[in-house]
Amino acid sequence: MLSDREFMIAERYAEGETHKEIAANLHIAPSTVRNHLSAVYGKLDVRNKPELIRELSARASDIGILPPPGVPARTAPIFRNLDKAGPPSRTGPSIAVMPFVTIGPAERDYVGHGVAADIQHDLTRCPDLLISGRSSCLALSERKSDATLVATTLGVQYVLQGTVRSDHDRIRLTAELVDGLTGMVLWSERYDRTPNDILDIEAEVANAIVANLSLQIENAQLERGQHLGADELTAYDLRLRGNRYLDLGGRRNLDKARDCFGRALELEPESAAGLAGLSICFGHECHQLLTEDYAESLKRHIELAEQAIAVNESDSRGHYAMSCALILSHQFERADRHAARGLDLNPSEYHNICTRGYTLMSLGRIEESIACFTDSLRRNPLAPNSCLLAVGLIEYLEANYGQSASALSRMTGYQLQRTSALAAACAQVGYQDAAHKATREFMRLSQDVPVCPKGKGALGWREFWRLAYPGLRDDDFEHMLDGIGKAALPV
Repeated sequence: MLSDREFMIAERYAEGETHKEIAANLHIAPSTVRNHLSAVYGKLDVRNKPELIRELSARASDIGILPPPGVPARTAPIFRNLDKAGPPSRTGPSIAVMPFVTIGPAERDYVGHGVAADIQHDLTRCPDLLISGRSSCLALSERKSDATLVATTLGVQYVLQGTVRSDHDRIRLTAELVDGLTGMVLWSERYDRTPNDILDIEAEVANAIVANLSLQIENAQLERGQHLGADELTAYDLRLRGNRYLDLGGRRNLDKARDCFGRALELEPESAAGLAGLSICFGHECHQLLTEDYAESLKRHIELAEQAIAVNESDSRGHYAMSCALILSHQFERADRHAARGLDLNPSEYHNICTRGYTLMSLGRIEESIACFTDSLRRNPLAPNSCLLAVGLIEYLEANYGQSASALSRMTGYQLQRTSALAAACAQVGYQDAAHKATREFMRLSQDVPVCPKGKGALGWREFWRLAYPGLRDDDFEHMLDGIGKAALPV
């Protein structure tokens, strides 16, 4: 059994805190954290973080998120399926594309992140290549993990990494493909070009990777622009910045992302990528309840997604944006059609997989939904919040309240939805202390949320909960409200 201190450190580490952050929060030395984690890995017989997360989930009752003794709780097949999710299997070709390290001013680090994201997007055209999620790669790059650790943690065979050095008239990009098992460099190349050639460089890198894996995967037909004019290059740079701000998250970064995509569209009004990016900004405002005018933000979300699809129907990002917008509008059948189309166009992008899971959940196709969330977690095991929220809701609606609480307790994001759903699940199963704790946390967080009712009475709160849980059908919504009321949250 783990000691209380070991369990606390393991839980913080599983939720994404670094050794230094844990040490600072607990007022101990980083070396002490490492020693405790080493002991945890030995006691639990795990080798990496995904295995640690699954093992902690299996022991969830030890930390009080399952019902107290004497309260029955079924072990749902849905939750067991989630716990089986982990890094991709090594039986097929798989790769993690790490953010390229930008050499130069820190404010230009978005260049390396953007180059890696575009190479990753090109590689998704290889139908048999499994590609790890961008958020997990970003989390490991921030911890300066080496290629073998990346491969072990994410369960991939290959790792692409590199550097970017850029100035006003030249760009130098180095890239190397590493065998994740041995750490040997299978291929490397250096490119010295003008900034106008950056898309050509990305295409060359992606093609070289495909060539090196040609015995295992079918060659992709990469279609990239030849050379960019000045305005096109500036627009591309702005889109890179916008995507980077979206990855960082938060109100301030969301404002910056929207500004970048807006300026890019002034230069390239017919850019499907720019229109989809700006649509997603408005979608984040709605989904995270950060907008002062929800109706207007949702309207812009839909309009821009429609424009993106009209410009380029074969770009999956437009369909992803539209499916998100239609979920928020409770148009679940249409949302599912766009989610399915986006997944057909880009089957390796975990956002498309996760979104299809949400649309299937909204339609009551639970087993198919869980299959999508499980696949998404395999591709992006270090950024599971959206999937865990969905599984927590599914378990709640299936009346598996203890399992719902367990899934929701493992989340680190979506705080308003997490705390309110956790309070409802715990209240339904009779675990009042945990319910009251989650309720207090929700009320504290809601003070700074623009769309949260203030003096509007029951009708205002009912409208708020509709915004917070847009993917629920009417009967499921009433079920959620029942638990919210039992948790003493305003309904």
